[in-house]
Amino acid sequence: MQQSSDYHYTHTRNNSWAQPINQSIQRNSHFERFNDLTQRKTLQPENLMISEDLEIEEEINESPARPNPNILVAKPKQNSMMMRQKGMEFDEKVLSIPQKSMQSNEAFYNTASTALSFSNYFSNQSNLTQRSQQNFPLGDTFDCIDFLSSRKDTDHFFDELIEDFDAKIPNLSMTLSEEATLPKTLEQQLAEFEPDNDPCGIDAETINYLISLEGEYRPDPEYLSKLKPSINAEMRAILVDWMMEVCSDFGLKRETFHYAVNYVDRYLSSVSEISKKDLQLVGVTALFIASKNEEVKLPRLRDFVKSCDGAYTAEQILEFEIKMLKGLKWLLTPPTLNNWTQWYLNQWDLFIERVVACGITDFYGPSRDMVFFRKQNDISYYRFREINQLLDACMLDAESLKYSQRSLLASFMYLTIGMHSGAFGHKEISEVCAKNSSAFLEKKSQFNELFGDFLDYCFAMQLSEIATTVEYAAKFFKLTLSLELPRILQIKKKEGKLNGHFEEFLSYQTFNAKAMEYVKAMTKASK
Repeated sequence: MQQSSDYHYTHTRNNSWAQPINQSIQRNSHFERFNDLTQRKTLQPENLMISEDLEIEEEINESPARPNPNILVAKPKQNSMMMRQKGMEFDEKVLSIPQKSMQSNEAFYNTASTALSFSNYFSNQSNLTQRSQQNFPLGDTFDCIDFLSSRKDTDHFFDELIEDFDAKIPNLSMTLSEEATLPKTLEQQLAEFEPDNDPCGIDAETINYLISLEGEYRPDPEYLSKLKPSINAEMRAILVDWMMEVCSDFGLKRETFHYAVNYVDRYLSSVSEISKKDLQLVGVTALFIASKNEEVKLPRLRDFVKSCDGAYTAEQILEFEIKMLKGLKWLLTPPTLNNWTQWYLNQWDLFIERVVACGITDFYGPSRDMVFFRKQNDISYYRFREINQLLDACMLDAESLKYSQRSLLASFMYLTIGMHSGAFGHKEISEVCAKNSSAFLEKKSQFNELFGDFLDYCFAMQLSEIATTVEYAAKFFKLTLSLELPRILQIKKKEGKLNGHFEEFLSYQTFNAKAMEYVKAMTKASK
C-alpha cells in the first residue's frame, strides 16, 4: 500500500462552483426573530445594558474619567518625590481654569475626553514638547503650579499650549460622536447578527493548521515492526477493541476513545520495547488520561482498576501515567479522526441542502432520497452510526495508520453516500471496488461530479487522490453492523431519563462485538 502524502498538502479551496449558491442564499429564518425588536420589547428590561468602568492610569486628580463640565483641576500628587525631598506639604490649593474659555477650542475639548489632566501633561509629556519661548519649567509639577499662578495671561497661554499639544499628539483627539459611543447591548448585537451560510465554515488557514497538527501527533505507522515479537498487529487490535468496550460500558465520549488510541500508538512509537503483560496497562492508562482531558463526569480510578480484572493496582496506573505523559511530551490534544468526522459530516449535510435547493444538480430527484448524517431523524441517525462503526473497525487494523485521517474519512464518505444514493450497490463495493477503485472513481456519473465538487470544496482533494484509500475502505463493507443504542443510553431509557441535547446523543462511543473477528479474518485473507 502506498502511503498518503496528505500531511504535506496545502488546503486551497475552489469556490467557483459555489457562486450561484451564494447569490441565491436567503436570510436564514432561524435568525429573523432577532431582527424583530417589537416582539422582544416586553421581554427585555429597559435598562439592560452592559457598561464598563474606565480606569485611568496615573490619574493625578481625583476627578472622574470625564472632565468636569465647569472646571478643570490641576494639582500635584501629594506624595510626589519632589515634595518629600523639599519637606513640603501641599495646602490643597488648586489652579482653577475657567472651562468657558476652553470650549471655543474644539481640539482641546476632544482631547480632554482622554482624561489626561493638565498635571499629567506637565509631568509625563515634557519630553515630547519644547517650549523655549515660554521658558516653562516642565520637569517639576509643583513648579508648574507656581508658574501658572504667577501668569496674568493664563487664557492666552493655554490657547497656545493646547494648539501645541494637539499638533504633537494628534492621535489622542477624538470626535464627540466617538466619545459618546457606548457598548452595544446584547439585543443590538443579535439584531445585527448575520448568519454564516457558507457550507464550509472553517477557513483554509485553520484547516492547514489542523493538518500540520495531524502530522505532529501522528504515530509511527511502522512501530509494530520494531516491537515484534512481543507485540504484533493482532495484539494491538485486541487492545483497541477492549478499550472501545470499556468506553461503551463507562458511557465515555467518542472523542475520549480516539484520544486514548492516539496516546497508545504514540507511546508505543516512542519506546524500543515493551512486555506483553504491560500492554493492557498502556491501554488503561491512556483511557485514564483521556478521560481527565475530555470527560465532564469521568470514572473513578478504582473503576479503571476493576475494568482490568485487578491485573494492575491504582498505584501502578498512577505511576505509569507519569511515564506515559513524558513519552507523549505532554502533547494531549491531537486532531482526531472523530474531529474530522463530526465536522465533515455536518458539512455534507449543509452542502447537499444548498446544492439541491439551488438546482445545481438533479442527481437527487423524486425517486432518490438525499443522504444526511446529522439530522434529527432515525434514518439520518442510522447513517451516522453506520459510518462511525466502519471507522471504528478501521481503527482496529494497524494498516490504517499508513493513511491520513482525512483521506480515510473521504473514502468512507464516498462509498457510504454512493451506496445509499443508489450510485452503486453493496456487492459492487466489496467485490469490485476493493480490488480496483478506478472502476468507480473514473466513471463519468452525476454522483462522481457531485461528490467531486464537495471533495474539492471542503477537503481540497480530487477523486483520483483517494483511490488507494477507497480500495482499503471498501474491504470493511462486509462488516455486520450493530445499530443498538449506546449502553449508557439504554440505561437512561430504562430509567426514563432519555433526554438531552441531540449532539450529546451522538457523542457516546459505541461497541460492535463482531468487529474484532471481522478484522482478524480480513487480515488473514490479505496475507
